[in-house]
Amino acid sequence: MEKCTELLAAATTALRDLYAGYPESEIAAPSGKGVKVLLRDLVAYLRGSGFDDEGSWDCDATEGIEVRKTPEFEPFTLVVESHPINEFDDGPAYAEIRVTPQFVERLLRLSKLCKERGLESVTTDDAVDRWDQEDELRIIGNSLRVYRNDFCFEAYPKHADYNVETAAIDIASLVSVAARRSKRDTRFRRVGDKVFYASREESLDDLIARYEGESDGENEGATCDECGCHTDEVIGCPDGSEICRQCFDQGAH
Repeated sequence: MEKCTELLAAATTALRDLYAGYPESEIAAPSGKGVKVLLRDLVAYLRGSGFDDEGSWDCDATEGIEVRKTPEFEPFTLVVESHPINEFDDGPAYAEIRVTPQFVERLLRLSKLCKERGLESVTTDDAVDRWDQEDELRIIGNSLRVYRNDFCFEAYPKHADYNVETAAIDIASLVSVAARRSKRDTRFRRVGDKVFYASREESLDDLIARYEGESDGENEGATCDECGCHTDEVIGCPDGSEICRQCFDQGAH
Protein backbone atom coordinates (compact mmCIF):
# COMPACT_ATOMS: atom_id res chain seq x y z
CA MET A 1 0.00 0.00 0.00
CA GLU A 2 2.86 2.40 0.77
CA LYS A 3 4.35 1.89 -2.72
CA CYS A 4 0.94 2.33 -4.32
CA THR A 5 0.39 5.60 -2.42
CA GLU A 6 3.81 6.88 -3.49
CA LEU A 7 3.04 6.21 -7.16
CA LEU A 8 -0.42 7.75 -6.90
CA ALA A 9 1.08 10.90 -5.39
CA ALA A 10 3.69 11.06 -8.18
CA ALA A 11 1.04 10.63 -10.88
CA THR A 12 -1.20 13.29 -9.33
CA THR A 13 1.67 15.76 -9.12
CA ALA A 14 2.61 15.00 -12.73
CA LEU A 15 -0.91 15.70 -13.96
CA ARG A 16 -0.97 18.99 -12.09
CA ASP A 17 2.43 20.03 -13.49
CA LEU A 18 1.45 19.10 -17.04
CA TYR A 19 -1.76 21.09 -16.64
CA ALA A 20 0.30 24.06 -15.44
CA GLY A 21 2.52 23.85 -18.52
CA TYR A 22 5.69 22.22 -17.16
CA PRO A 23 7.86 20.51 -19.82
CA GLU A 24 7.30 16.74 -20.01
CA SER A 25 11.02 16.15 -19.47
CA GLU A 26 10.84 17.89 -16.06
CA ILE A 27 8.03 15.76 -14.65
CA ALA A 28 9.19 13.96 -11.49
CA ALA A 29 8.96 10.16 -11.29
CA PRO A 30 10.06 7.76 -8.53
CA SER A 31 13.03 6.51 -10.59
CA GLY A 32 13.94 9.69 -12.45
CA LYS A 33 12.41 12.47 -14.53
CA GLY A 34 10.10 12.61 -17.52
CA VAL A 35 6.61 11.43 -18.41
CA LYS A 36 7.96 8.25 -20.02
CA VAL A 37 9.84 7.33 -16.86
CA LEU A 38 6.77 7.95 -14.72
CA LEU A 39 4.58 5.87 -17.04
CA ARG A 40 7.08 3.01 -16.94
CA ASP A 41 7.22 3.14 -13.12
CA LEU A 42 3.43 2.99 -12.91
CA VAL A 43 2.98 0.16 -15.42
CA ALA A 44 5.88 -1.85 -13.96
CA TYR A 45 4.30 -1.69 -10.51
CA LEU A 46 0.81 -2.62 -11.70
CA ARG A 47 1.88 -5.47 -13.97
CA GLY A 48 4.35 -6.64 -11.32
CA SER A 49 1.40 -6.89 -8.92
CA GLY A 50 -0.46 -9.15 -11.35
CA PHE A 51 -2.70 -6.50 -12.94
CA ASP A 52 -3.29 -7.49 -16.57
CA ASP A 53 -4.15 -4.53 -18.82
CA GLU A 54 -4.10 -6.87 -21.85
CA GLY A 55 -1.65 -4.58 -23.61
CA SER A 56 -3.76 -1.43 -23.44
CA TRP A 57 -0.84 0.52 -21.91
CA ASP A 58 1.75 -0.63 -24.45
CA CYS A 59 3.92 2.08 -25.97
CA ASP A 60 7.63 2.74 -26.35
CA ALA A 61 7.85 3.68 -22.65
CA THR A 62 6.37 0.38 -21.46
CA GLU A 63 8.04 -2.00 -23.90
CA GLY A 64 9.09 -5.31 -22.37
CA ILE A 65 7.17 -5.00 -19.08
CA GLU A 66 5.44 -8.33 -18.45
CA VAL A 67 2.50 -9.19 -16.23
CA ARG A 68 3.48 -11.35 -13.28
CA LYS A 69 1.44 -14.51 -13.73
CA THR A 70 0.18 -16.80 -11.01
CA PRO A 71 2.15 -20.07 -11.28
CA GLU A 72 0.04 -22.74 -13.00
CA PHE A 73 0.07 -26.29 -11.63
CA GLU A 74 -2.25 -29.04 -10.47
CA PRO A 75 -3.24 -28.57 -6.80
CA PHE A 76 -1.67 -31.04 -4.39
CA THR A 77 -1.49 -31.88 -0.69
CA LEU A 78 1.68 -30.78 1.11
CA VAL A 79 2.52 -32.74 4.26
CA VAL A 80 4.84 -30.56 6.32
CA GLU A 81 6.79 -31.41 9.45
CA SER A 82 5.31 -29.78 12.56
CA HIS A 83 6.14 -29.51 16.26
CA PRO A 84 5.25 -27.79 19.55
CA ILE A 85 7.26 -24.67 20.38
CA ASN A 86 8.54 -26.38 23.52
CA GLU A 87 10.19 -29.68 22.62
CA PHE A 88 8.99 -31.28 25.88
CA ASP A 89 5.29 -30.63 25.16
CA ASP A 90 2.96 -32.82 23.12
CA GLY A 91 2.24 -31.65 19.59
CA PRO A 92 1.53 -32.70 16.00
CA ALA A 93 4.27 -34.35 13.95
CA TYR A 94 2.86 -32.99 10.69
CA ALA A 95 0.15 -30.90 9.06
CA GLU A 96 -1.63 -31.19 5.71
CA ILE A 97 -1.87 -28.10 3.50
CA ARG A 98 -3.77 -27.99 0.21
CA VAL A 99 -1.52 -26.07 -2.20
CA THR A 100 -3.33 -24.36 -5.08
CA PRO A 101 -2.24 -21.61 -7.51
CA GLN A 102 -4.44 -19.20 -5.56
CA PHE A 103 -2.71 -20.09 -2.28
CA VAL A 104 0.74 -19.57 -3.83
CA GLU A 105 -0.37 -16.24 -5.31
CA ARG A 106 -1.46 -15.12 -1.85
CA LEU A 107 1.89 -16.11 -0.36
CA LEU A 108 3.71 -14.12 -3.05
CA ARG A 109 1.50 -11.09 -2.48
CA LEU A 110 1.97 -11.09 1.31
CA SER A 111 5.70 -11.68 0.94
CA LYS A 112 5.92 -8.68 -1.37
CA LEU A 113 3.98 -6.59 1.16
CA CYS A 114 6.54 -7.43 3.87
CA LYS A 115 9.42 -6.40 1.60
CA GLU A 116 7.80 -3.16 0.46
CA ARG A 117 6.76 -1.98 3.92
CA GLY A 118 9.71 -3.26 5.90
CA LEU A 119 7.59 -5.68 7.94
CA GLU A 120 8.98 -8.70 9.73
CA SER A 121 5.86 -10.73 8.90
CA VAL A 122 2.13 -10.61 8.16
CA THR A 123 -0.37 -12.84 9.97
CA THR A 124 -3.75 -13.85 8.54
CA ASP A 125 -6.65 -15.90 9.86
CA ASP A 126 -6.04 -19.11 7.88
CA ALA A 127 -5.73 -22.76 8.84
CA VAL A 128 -4.07 -25.94 7.59
CA ASP A 129 -6.38 -28.64 6.26
CA ARG A 130 -5.48 -31.04 9.06
CA TRP A 131 -3.07 -31.28 11.98
CA ASP A 132 -1.72 -34.58 13.22
CA GLN A 133 -3.51 -35.36 16.54
CA GLU A 134 -5.90 -32.49 15.85
CA ASP A 135 -8.85 -34.01 17.73
CA GLU A 136 -6.80 -35.38 20.63
CA LEU A 137 -5.04 -32.06 21.25
CA ARG A 138 -8.12 -29.96 20.35
CA ILE A 139 -6.00 -27.63 18.25
CA ILE A 140 -7.53 -24.17 17.69
CA GLY A 141 -6.45 -20.60 16.94
CA ASN A 142 -5.02 -21.28 13.49
CA SER A 143 -3.13 -18.57 11.62
CA LEU A 144 -0.85 -18.22 8.61
CA ARG A 145 2.34 -16.21 9.13
CA VAL A 146 4.16 -14.99 6.01
CA TYR A 147 7.67 -13.52 6.21
CA ARG A 148 9.70 -11.88 3.43
CA ASN A 149 10.87 -15.21 2.03
CA ASP A 150 9.07 -18.01 3.84
CA PHE A 151 5.88 -18.92 5.70
CA CYS A 152 4.47 -21.22 8.36
CA PHE A 153 1.16 -22.04 10.06
CA GLU A 154 0.61 -21.63 13.80
CA ALA A 155 -2.03 -22.80 16.29
CA TYR A 156 -2.32 -23.99 19.91
CA PRO A 157 -3.97 -26.80 21.88
CA LYS A 158 -7.15 -25.52 23.52
CA HIS A 159 -6.18 -26.26 27.14
CA ALA A 160 -2.44 -25.58 26.90
CA ASP A 161 -0.16 -22.58 27.32
CA TYR A 162 2.08 -23.25 24.30
CA ASN A 163 1.85 -22.99 20.51
CA VAL A 164 2.39 -25.53 17.76
CA GLU A 165 3.66 -24.67 14.30
CA THR A 166 4.70 -26.11 10.97
CA ALA A 167 8.27 -25.93 9.75
CA ALA A 168 9.00 -22.68 7.88
CA ILE A 169 8.91 -23.19 4.10
CA ASP A 170 10.76 -21.07 1.56
CA ILE A 171 8.16 -19.64 -0.83
CA ALA A 172 10.40 -19.65 -3.91
CA SER A 173 11.27 -23.32 -3.31
CA LEU A 174 7.59 -24.23 -2.96
CA VAL A 175 6.84 -22.50 -6.28
CA SER A 176 9.63 -24.48 -7.97
CA VAL A 177 8.36 -27.79 -6.55
CA ALA A 178 4.75 -26.99 -7.49
CA ALA A 179 5.72 -26.14 -11.06
CA ARG A 180 8.06 -29.18 -11.24
CA ARG A 181 11.00 -27.03 -12.28
CA SER A 182 14.51 -28.42 -12.52
CA LYS A 183 15.73 -26.55 -9.42
CA ARG A 184 15.22 -28.98 -6.55
CA ASP A 185 15.14 -28.46 -2.80
CA THR A 186 16.07 -31.80 -1.21
CA ARG A 187 13.87 -31.04 1.81
CA PHE A 188 10.87 -31.74 -0.46
CA ARG A 189 9.97 -35.21 -1.72
CA ARG A 190 7.06 -36.14 -3.96
CA VAL A 191 5.41 -39.47 -3.09
CA GLY A 192 2.40 -40.38 -5.22
CA ASP A 193 -0.05 -37.48 -5.21
CA LYS A 194 1.47 -35.82 -2.13
CA VAL A 195 4.57 -33.73 -1.45
CA PHE A 196 6.40 -34.05 1.88
CA TYR A 197 8.54 -31.34 3.47
CA ALA A 198 10.88 -31.53 6.46
CA SER A 199 13.24 -28.89 7.81
CA ARG A 200 16.14 -31.32 7.23
CA GLU A 201 16.47 -33.82 4.40
CA GLU A 202 17.45 -36.60 6.82
CA SER A 203 14.08 -36.20 8.62
CA LEU A 204 12.01 -36.93 5.52
CA ASP A 205 12.01 -40.72 5.82
CA ASP A 206 10.68 -40.59 9.40
CA LEU A 207 8.01 -38.03 8.43
CA ILE A 208 6.78 -40.12 5.49
CA ALA A 209 6.81 -43.35 7.49
CA ARG A 210 4.80 -41.82 10.33
CA TYR A 211 2.29 -40.20 8.01
CA GLU A 212 1.74 -43.28 5.86
CA GLY A 213 1.56 -45.55 8.90
CA GLU A 214 -1.09 -43.44 10.60
CA SER A 215 -3.00 -42.94 7.36
CA ASP A 216 -3.19 -46.70 6.80
CA GLY A 217 -4.53 -47.18 10.32
CA GLU A 218 -7.08 -44.41 10.07
CA ASN A 219 -8.41 -45.47 6.68
CA GLU A 220 -8.43 -49.24 7.11
CA GLY A 221 -11.65 -50.57 5.56
CA ALA A 222 -12.60 -47.13 4.20
CA THR A 223 -11.77 -47.24 0.51
CA CYS A 224 -13.93 -45.65 -2.18
CA ASP A 225 -15.17 -48.26 -4.68
CA GLU A 226 -15.35 -45.59 -7.38
CA CYS A 227 -11.97 -43.79 -7.28
CA GLY A 228 -10.01 -46.13 -4.99
CA CYS A 229 -8.90 -43.43 -2.56
CA HIS A 230 -8.83 -43.82 1.21
CA THR A 231 -11.38 -41.76 3.09
CA ASP A 232 -12.68 -41.19 6.61
CA GLU A 233 -16.27 -41.41 5.33
CA VAL A 234 -17.92 -43.79 2.87
CA ILE A 235 -21.51 -43.63 1.64
CA GLY A 236 -23.45 -46.81 0.94
CA CYS A 237 -25.18 -47.03 -2.45
CA PRO A 238 -28.22 -49.14 -3.51
CA ASP A 239 -26.00 -51.43 -5.58
CA GLY A 240 -23.93 -52.28 -2.50
CA SER A 241 -20.88 -50.17 -3.32
CA GLU A 242 -19.32 -47.71 -0.86
CA ILE A 243 -18.01 -44.42 -2.24
CA CYS A 244 -16.43 -41.26 -0.86
CA ARG A 245 -18.30 -37.98 -0.43
CA GLN A 246 -16.65 -36.38 -3.49
CA CYS A 247 -17.69 -39.22 -5.82
CA PHE A 248 -21.19 -39.20 -4.31
CA ASP A 249 -21.57 -35.45 -4.91
CA GLN A 250 -20.45 -35.99 -8.52
CA GLY A 251 -23.29 -38.46 -9.08
CA ALA A 252 -21.33 -41.74 -9.05
CA HIS A 253 -23.47 -44.92 -8.66
